[in-house]
Amino acid sequence: MNPQSNDHNVFIKKCVSRTAFERELHIYSKTLEMTPRLLGFTRPDVIVLEKVDGIPYLDHPDGFDAAMLGKTLASFHKTLWKNGITICQYDNQPKNILLVSKPEDEVKEQGAEIIKNRNINLIGGETSVWHKLQHNFCFIDFSDARLDHPENDVSHLMLFWAEEFDVSKFAFLTSVFVSSYTRQVNLNKKIWLLLLRENIERFDRRRKIYNKIPDRVPKNRSENRELLFEMEF
Repeated sequence: MNPQSNDHNVFIKKCVSRTAFERELHIYSKTLEMTPRLLGFTRPDVIVLEKVDGIPYLDHPDGFDAAMLGKTLASFHKTLWKNGITICQYDNQPKNILLVSKPEDEVKEQGAEIIKNRNINLIGGETSVWHKLQHNFCFIDFSDARLDHPENDVSHLMLFWAEEFDVSKFAFLTSVFVSSYTRQVNLNKKIWLLLLRENIERFDRRRKIYNKIPDRVPKNRSENRELLFEMEF
């Protein structure tokens, strides 16, 4: 989303097509907690959104909470669920999933409650809990969104992780994510395998088209992708 306004709290997005505009408007008009707030629109191609002050979740120096991401994506899919399928973001590359800081008052209130109930010192020892308290996930860019099985979004999301992490970290993140996600939405192994194969082809093709091929193939890519084929739900 490119800001085109003097108001620092506003993003004005000019969509590339009428179809993309309608896809984006359909999602943002539902006022979901994990998407920016819709402020206005002008047909055929302009959408006005509240500015989201966040960074791509894979770029955050403190990492990200895979369980919280699983919960957030499952909530998104469950809310939009209809007749066994849902609306998938489809282009869920890291820049379209942001880690956004929560308001300071909200963090303090939730932190105080956890300290009270669990008798821990958030500042002194439990960094992961503190990090989770401080951030929310926010999904942006639905120009490619479409009705599909949730396995489409989940498998495509994890292909980015397969490029980034060693096998041990990748196995941990995917396990934690799936455990959290499937508390709300079930995943089907047969559909998973079908869409995973399709997404690998799409992922590799888009990397060539947009010249995002690394100088060297990530050494753990093959092993990580194999783990995706072996996943059980």
